[in-house]
Amino acid sequence: MSKRSIERVLDEYGAATTGSFVERSEAVSSEKLLGPFVDLFPPPPARIVDIAAGTGRDAAWLSQRGYEVAAVEPVAALREVGMNLHGAARIDWCDGTLPDLAISPAPARGFDVTLLSAVWQHLDDRDRARSMRNIADLTVAGGLVLISLRQGPNAPSQTLYEASVPATVDLASANGLQLEREVRIESMQQADRAAGIYWTWLAFRRLAR
Repeated sequence: MSKRSIERVLDEYGAATTGSFVERSEAVSSEKLLGPFVDLFPPPPARIVDIAAGTGRDAAWLSQRGYEVAAVEPVAALREVGMNLHGAARIDWCDGTLPDLAISPAPARGFDVTLLSAVWQHLDDRDRARSMRNIADLTVAGGLVLISLRQGPNAPSQTLYEASVPATVDLASANGLQLEREVRIESMQQADRAAGIYWTWLAFRRLAR
């Protein structure tokens, strides 16, 4: 997925720096979003990577709990917003995008948790296959991978692709990721709930290499 595609996504959701995108993103509770999985997390200071971190909402919440967090966000304007909003949190911000994500500086070892929140629907099937290989490679053996899938009617958009739970599980399995938990979470945005949109979160465990 190119930076131009990602910026097109932001245009559809609102202004990247001061508009409704930031306001709606920050209004979401990270505790409610990630709460169903915190028992699966290793104890701090485990290393976590938040891919397409946006405003850094979840990265900041995790950092405040003692985790070492890398926030990967390809849009410079959003990185700047995140650093301004969450400057007190210890977050390593970096540029990067799926499917061929390269994190610089590269970690000496992989990440204990790899988080992809509201990302998968913006990748087509070809990019998902390449991304899943990369995600598995980023994650240590025994590590956790969390992916949220947008479910329900699609908005009129050229950047949204249907995300199937069985297809995602099969793709993950083919890349050494074993499904550990599946949770349906209602959208925290009223307009999306009214439109019948919800999220299926999948927690995978990286098998020994």
